[in-house]
Amino acid sequence: MRIPQFNRQVSDNSVPNVQVNGGMSAGEAASLVGNKTDSLVGALNSSLNAYQAYQDEADKARVSQVIAEVQNSVNDYLYNPKTGLLNIKGEAALKRESGQSLIDEANEWLVNLSSEKTNTLSNPSQRKLFNKNLVNVRGQLNRITSQHLFTESQKFQKTAFEAEIDANSSSVNLNYSDLETTNQSLAKINSASQDYGKTQGWNQQQVDLFTKEQYDKALLGAINLMQTNGDASKIPLYFKQYKDYMSPQTQAKVGKLIQDNNADVFMTEIIKYKEDPEELDNYIVALQDPNSKFSQSVGARHIPTLLGRAIGYRDAYDRNLVAEAKRKDEDGKKALGDFKKDIESGIPFSAQRLSELSSKVEGTASQSEFDRINRSLPVFQLLYSMPADARESFINSYESDAKTKKSDNPQDVKFVTDQMRAIHTGLLDKEKNDPALAYSIKTGNPLTQAPTTLIIQGDSKALNIVSSNIQKMVATNQASGSTTGSINPLSKQQQEEMKTFWKSAPPNQKLQLVSNLQKAAQGNANASREMIQSITGTNNNTFRWAAALNNRGLKDIANQMAIGQDLIDKGDVKVDEALLTQKTTEYLRGITAPGKPDFNIYKDAVRANYAYLLQKSEKIPNKTEKSNSKKLDEDLINLALLNTTGGKFTNGSFRRESSVLRPHTVGEASFRQQLEQFNSRNARTYGGSDREYFLDLPLEQDTKNPYKYYFKNGSGYVMDSSDPKRKTRLTFTVR
Repeated sequence: MRIPQFNRQVSDNSVPNVQVNGGMSAGEAASLVGNKTDSLVGALNSSLNAYQAYQDEADKARVSQVIAEVQNSVNDYLYNPKTGLLNIKGEAALKRESGQSLIDEANEWLVNLSSEKTNTLSNPSQRKLFNKNLVNVRGQLNRITSQHLFTESQKFQKTAFEAEIDANSSSVNLNYSDLETTNQSLAKINSASQDYGKTQGWNQQQVDLFTKEQYDKALLGAINLMQTNGDASKIPLYFKQYKDYMSPQTQAKVGKLIQDNNADVFMTEIIKYKEDPEELDNYIVALQDPNSKFSQSVGARHIPTLLGRAIGYRDAYDRNLVAEAKRKDEDGKKALGDFKKDIESGIPFSAQRLSELSSKVEGTASQSEFDRINRSLPVFQLLYSMPADARESFINSYESDAKTKKSDNPQDVKFVTDQMRAIHTGLLDKEKNDPALAYSIKTGNPLTQAPTTLIIQGDSKALNIVSSNIQKMVATNQASGSTTGSINPLSKQQQEEMKTFWKSAPPNQKLQLVSNLQKAAQGNANASREMIQSITGTNNNTFRWAAALNNRGLKDIANQMAIGQDLIDKGDVKVDEALLTQKTTEYLRGITAPGKPDFNIYKDAVRANYAYLLQKSEKIPNKTEKSNSKKLDEDLINLALLNTTGGKFTNGSFRRESSVLRPHTVGEASFRQQLEQFNSRNARTYGGSDREYFLDLPLEQDTKNPYKYYFKNGSGYVMDSSDPKRKTRLTFTVR
């Protein structure tokens, strides 16, 4: 599109800033006509000249009215807020759809309007006067339209040149890798800037300064984009190519950016080489020389930071060497300690484990001792399969033989024997505290372990596994000649899991666990005691006895004892110890006595059952308060004794009277009747003429089966006559 050019400029002061005004309004003209008509009517009768004057005044009034209408239309044509000519802006003002200029369109519009208005005039005199007055209106319309067109032309030219400069500036930014395109865009920026300056009326110096600013903006934008896009490595060459296009300020800014980038790159390299002392030394030497190419590439302001980082990494490397040597030595010490612990544990070494420990001690101060132990490893491993007494004998024999042979290195002998004694002590500890592991070490066959949860739940398969493990441990002890070895088959992990369960379990679940362990023991009192003690501690008499009653079917009494023991443990009920001991002693006189294991079991169980009965009774005024009675309720203590023991049976003559405990399910009368029947059947065979032979003999209850009894005869027992060897006790069984 051709942009209109104007040979002269019009100052803003010459542009009308108000609407065009001239003549009078249509109303004013009509009023004037009316007034003149009234005066002329009177004068018409006086002279013809007066009439002509009237006609002239009337024509002027009419023309003034029409001119006023034209001027109002021109005002609307120019200034209407929606359709006015002055609302036509930019390219729309310069390029009209009609093909005419905006001025031609305005003149054409005025011609059409004036022609329309001329047709409303009544005589040539009015038309002549109208055309004369119209000249001023046309001149005003042309001036306003011309000035508007000039202003819009100026604006459009400025916008067009700015758009061309911006487009080529963006091209420089986006095509920084394409130097040919960059050069072409810079040339176009120069051309557009020159034209732009001319439209602004600038001198050449002003134009050149503006052009330089556009170069700066475009090239700096390209460099910033390189930085953002990760192409910072291209900036130095680009800067060298276009440095002369930039202002001194921009050159300094880009130079600083290049140094910053170099510093970042070198900082990254220093970090990369922080474990490479040779490379770090190269950086340190180069940075310490301000004239080196390296120092100059990063700038003086970056040298302290880079040099400090390089020196810091170099010092850290040296410290790490010392720390690594120390750490390796510590690892060697730990590996040696682990080696000793593994040997003392009795667990056979795998080749992988030995290789792992050996690699850690290699080259350290611990290697010598490690090798000494490793040479004696076959001797140490002989101890693993021996019982405790055999190990002790083996160690003593080894030491004695070494002294007899007078070793060249007695320190080695002492070293080996000391290590063997440490192994022996470690195995003793495992045999005491982790018998299942000790069994695995001794036999080389780990025990099959049932899931702890299933043991707690009483799963029959799980309990059978525990029973089988007990039998294996008993057989191993017997085979090795040991009668004192532990036969607790629970692993350390199972014990810990059961201890955790025990701490939070309610009394009934505690009772169930102990009952299950007793079932699994299958009458082996030692195994039962060891398993329960490993979980509950030594204070477990109540639960052991409650479990025994529970497994006999006496669940109600067993639960009472479990709940009562829980009340005592929590401190909710306290029982006077002296009175309890006195009552229990009196009740069990002739059966057991204080200090004996079974007495303590009965006493603890009685205490627990009494605590339950007392808490449940109505003899405590406020059951929310803790009971701390200084006396025992006679009825409740007697019931607790009966619940715990099952009751007593006393037989014999007045002088030889003896007592024995009854099963809970057998009353005293029934017990006596069954004994009398047994006596009547067997008295003659064993007592001859003594018809009450068995009625006078003291009875002893079987420790495993409460329904079986034996007859004591002096210091021995009545033996079964059906046994030719007389080694079987005669058994009295009640039902």
